[in-house]
Amino acid sequence: MPRLVDDELFGRDGRILDPDLVEGGLRSKSFATVVDLLGYGEISGFRSPSNTSSDVEDTLNIGRDIFLDNTPLVNANGDANFQNVDVFFRNGSADQTPLGSIDSFGADRIENTIPVGVPVTKSTSVARSITGVQDSDGNELIKMLRVTLQIPALQNFESDGDITGTEVKISINITENDGTVHNTVVENSISGKATSPYLKDYEIDLEGDNLQFPLTVTVIRNTDDSTSSRLQNATNLLSITTIITESQAYAGFAYVGLRFNAQEFQSYPRRMYRVKGTKISIPHDTEIDLENGRVIYPADYTFNGTFKTDKEWCSDPAWILYDLLTTDKGFGGTDGVIDADTLDVFSFYSASAYNSELITDPITGTTEPRFSCNVILNKKNDAFTLINDLCSVMRAMPFYSVGSLTVSQDRPTNTSTNTSDPQYIFTNANVSEQGFTYTGVGQKTKFTEVEVSYFDNDTQSLNFEYVSADEITALSGYTTKFGKIRKTLKSFACTSRGQANRLARWFLYTNLKESELCSFKTTLEAGVIVRPSMIIGIADSLRAGVRRGGRIKSVTNTTTIVVDDANNTDLTAENSATLSVIMPDGTTESRSISSISGTTITVSSAFSTAPNTNSIYAIENSTVAFQTYRVLGIEETNHCEYNISAIIHDTNKYAQVEDTTVAANPRPITTLLDEKPSPSNASATEQIVVLNNRAVSKIFVSWEPVQGVKEYLL
Repeated sequence: MPRLVDDELFGRDGRILDPDLVEGGLRSKSFATVVDLLGYGEISGFRSPSNTSSDVEDTLNIGRDIFLDNTPLVNANGDANFQNVDVFFRNGSADQTPLGSIDSFGADRIENTIPVGVPVTKSTSVARSITGVQDSDGNELIKMLRVTLQIPALQNFESDGDITGTEVKISINITENDGTVHNTVVENSISGKATSPYLKDYEIDLEGDNLQFPLTVTVIRNTDDSTSSRLQNATNLLSITTIITESQAYAGFAYVGLRFNAQEFQSYPRRMYRVKGTKISIPHDTEIDLENGRVIYPADYTFNGTFKTDKEWCSDPAWILYDLLTTDKGFGGTDGVIDADTLDVFSFYSASAYNSELITDPITGTTEPRFSCNVILNKKNDAFTLINDLCSVMRAMPFYSVGSLTVSQDRPTNTSTNTSDPQYIFTNANVSEQGFTYTGVGQKTKFTEVEVSYFDNDTQSLNFEYVSADEITALSGYTTKFGKIRKTLKSFACTSRGQANRLARWFLYTNLKESELCSFKTTLEAGVIVRPSMIIGIADSLRAGVRRGGRIKSVTNTTTIVVDDANNTDLTAENSATLSVIMPDGTTESRSISSISGTTITVSSAFSTAPNTNSIYAIENSTVAFQTYRVLGIEETNHCEYNISAIIHDTNKYAQVEDTTVAANPRPITTLLDEKPSPSNASATEQIVVLNNRAVSKIFVSWEPVQGVKEYLL
């Protein structure tokens, strides 16, 4: 038959089932229980590891990572900010147990509360019909009932002025649909003193009884009704709640349950959790820095394309993106998973190695990974948008090339020196007759100060980091030139002030110094080699003022080449001159020039192999260097021509972004601004000429012209 649940347990809505006697009075305690989904897939757990493996987590240890109304459960000193808060946690593993196994929590309950609000008197009991709920097989799902009584006040005013407690006896019967009556399922006495409304819950277990629904629940008052205003013991049936119990572990879903005393909160508090997120695949023979989630790559590490068997928590944006692309967490089911063979996994590794490198930020003085990704993906979004958002965390750009998705990152090609060496070179000899076209941007698009929003984990709120161009040595003077023009950026997945500060500096430097576009047409030989985000060197004779590149006429050996034209080319071995050539495999190699004889150039050390005849060469030195650009896009036209667009690339940027005190070191790309020498071989002759029938003496001056000069002052 139906039976009353143990009187000392808590109900699903949290009201304690046993009266709480405080200084001789009754006080009803209400407890709220909530379950919050943390994520799909197994997670590592809270940011502060727990010291216990029990179902009820070590609240004092992980309380720093649980926030109720923006206040942590436990403060920095280890003291609890809230009392009577229990934490129940599941990390989303495949074999996790249900929270229903915890008697006092009951997170697996589905409840439906039926409000009543009717007085119960001795002469008039109150009955309500409860309709059953069946599953597809006709089995009854309602396993428990909760009857909630309310006593507005429970007190007796004595003749001497004293106020004492009193008693109310009630009983609850249940009648089945076939007429079977279960008498006195509950028979209880509520005694004590209550000056304010007091609530009492009775949970009735129906499981295993095979009762015939609908059921009729009848509440009976056994105590005589009060006929005097001095005796207050009225009874109300407040509500009846049906409870469907399940035993779901929700394998693969991480969630946390909280139970807290309503005396601490006037309403359900806003809840936030600081956790180590979803476990993902990380490269073989590596470790995770548990302080920040970066991947620790051993010295001289070589990535072979494989991953560790066990997944781990990681904050590296490169491997987070890779996990979303290759598992059903990212695109909703196996039909949306991208085959790993279609991803350039080595480009993800290269980005990760740069992301996980520890740097010291000069603003915050902290040591942290260059890029970390800490984000909750809880909204449906376009896949392309999400991919670009994650790439933006690490200054990267995704593109599809040669049958695979590749990640191209804005980082120096030579990370040891923080510089970028051109990966391909263009001169006037391997572009169309139109040459190079340069395009700038308007002054209105130049920003001289920026504020970046980021999520502050300590305050659990949005914060802003402000940076002005005046704070960066290489950008000093731009505020005076353009004025104070502010840009507001919203960082994605950023929880670090230092990372937000570097984003602001990167934006300012890019906006002020990398805004010139260059476009040109080239031939098949370069079009099939160059890819988006490659760093290219441009030796434009019109902008440089001198011809410094052309084509190789012939090759003697790996140290000597013969070039196409010596008369119109500034072939120089002075000022640390280097020779760069396009190799047969499409790469670029540079060597120091040791000597030049006519059209023959000899380098100090041999190339890896002899360059091909008719390939491209270019010379640069400390007086005229290549212009460096980053390729933005490539478009094939007419089957053999390629339109290439690129944006100027300042190799000083990376040092400037990570150290504001680094001095500016612009590349010398032209001689047109250099002071020209005076003309040589000047001579003057006097001649008598006839003007208007008169003999006039005139002086004729001649000199050898100076290259790059169009006007002379005589």
